Amino acid sequence: MKLINYFLARLSITVSVLFLMFQPQAYGNEILVFTETFIDPPLPIVAVSIIMTSGDIIEDDIPGPFMGTRYEGTFEINAHLADGGVIATPLNRIMNPEYPKDPLIFMKDEWFLRFADFNGDGKLETNLGQHGGSNGSFYRIIGFLPSGEAEELPFRDRPRGIFVADHEYSSGNIRVSASGETCFDWYDNTRGIMIRECWKWDPGAKCFVMAGKEEADS
Repeated sequence: MKLINYFLARLSITVSVLFLMFQPQAYGNEILVFTETFIDPPLPIVAVSIIMTSGDIIEDDIPGPFMGTRYEGTFEINAHLADGGVIATPLNRIMNPEYPKDPLIFMKDEWFLRFADFNGDGKLETNLGQHGGSNGSFYRIIGFLPSGEAEELPFRDRPRGIFVADHEYSSGNIRVSASGETCFDWYDNTRGIMIRECWKWDPGAKCFVMAGKEEADS
């Protein structure tokens, strides 16, 4: 059966969002990659920022995915609370739990995090990816505990995260369907077709489990 609800993404939460997108800039002794602010969200978090705490600013003139100015190193994802507190979580540990000392890479550009209720708990989560090749990137769903600490919401048997046909750092191609499934497309280069996967959050297993897989509509 075709997953016809995929593009009928539902708004399970009605929330006004004000995006404050910045070019990477100095933030004390750190590099502020960007900040995003919510208005009246269903969380005690009013803003989320990503900070480079150590690493290098690299100018690369070699043609390819990292041509230009990039920020390569160790990062934190910070939850800014309504009371003025800031809760920092090591981002490398979330994005690459097997090798948390390996650097992450973000190009100098304007971009923002995309939020949705991916697991159906009434709270907003985001997705964040890293370059995975010419056909897409590896993404992880990141949620926030009541304390403000960030955590990954994993996909079963996807230790590197989900591979999606997108190169945005936060993908709009990871969608919540009308039936509450998290869906995305990826390119199967062995068959030359796009594949659509839909996953459902399993609260008992505390991970997303496969709900459906088929050839994507052209």
